[in-house]
Amino acid sequence: MYHRANHFEETSLLISLDAAHEALSRHFTTLWYVVDGARSDYQTKIPADMKAIASARSRASFVHDLMVKRAIEMSETTPGVSYSRLRMMFVLIFRSSNGIIAVRLKKLNEMGVSQNNPTKQVMDFRNQAIIPELEAHYHLEIGYILSPAQDRIQSIELVCPSGDNVYWMVEITPMGARENVFNLWEHRGVEEQRGDGFTVTSRRIRSDKNESTG
Repeated sequence: MYHRANHFEETSLLISLDAAHEALSRHFTTLWYVVDGARSDYQTKIPADMKAIASARSRASFVHDLMVKRAIEMSETTPGVSYSRLRMMFVLIFRSSNGIIAVRLKKLNEMGVSQNNPTKQVMDFRNQAIIPELEAHYHLEIGYILSPAQDRIQSIELVCPSGDNVYWMVEITPMGARENVFNLWEHRGVEEQRGDGFTVTSRRIRSDKNESTG
């Protein structure tokens, strides 16, 4: 049973970290490989002479296209996962007992904010506004943060956007599984737990908004 009704209102709610973890945790390892593998594909499959002249924007575009390729392959082999293309926006769709979650694949800055042109569709997604063509209760982003030298992935993060800010942000790795994610609004600080499959590290609060947009 979904936490929200199946009809879609004008404004969506922000999903809690706990609910997102419950809905997506079984996919975290695959999602990590979608992102990390795309960056590796760029490093190993794009000719050196092309990489040498590519701008930062071109590099990000290459990696994004490779993430999309891997994400489509994931959706084709994973029950409950599909994808959608809305004009220039690609999203993975996850159906769960906690609702339908749309996830964008992005390059992120050090604050966890996605890097893109601020089109109305992008801002509606980040503002958690209902997008009529996109059947989803919640909007999340997963992406990579590069090192200061821009030569390697520093971390792969799952982010809940809230307009120009970030509601919560967690790092995922393929090292172990976080069995019990703490709600960041109740436990302000950095929390980490490990187990089988992956690790999720809770990051510091990015915004002081409550669980509704506004």
